Amino acid sequence: MNSDPDDYLRVVELMDMFESANVELDEPTFVKFASLQKGMRRKMAQSAADLAADRISPETFFDRENARFKEFMGSARKLLGDERYKAVFGDAGENPQLPANRKTFLDGQKRRRGGSKIDPT
Repeated sequence: MNSDPDDYLRVVELMDMFESANVELDEPTFVKFASLQKGMRRKMAQSAADLAADRISPETFFDRENARFKEFMGSARKLLGDERYKAVFGDAGENPQLPANRKTFLDGQKRRRGGSKIDPT
């Protein structure tokens, strides 16, 4: 395992998540899940940096990350199987999406950038 304290914390959090859902994973499956999550976080961090540097628009960021999250959840379902996936993610896993409303996110981005509301349509 990497000696990065953030990686260690994420592994502990994942172990707690599976334990609280009463889901046991063998080590290879756990490692694959942790790797999936780490890859998603890395890509999200890059998108956040692109957004902060104005290389992508808030709309592109939101749409990209929502699609990425759905892809991650699909990979998680395939890796865990339906029963374990449902135990871990519950009903929220049936329609995965970012926990932010698109309009609220875009309005917040516009305010941060010094303008008024964005019309997302």
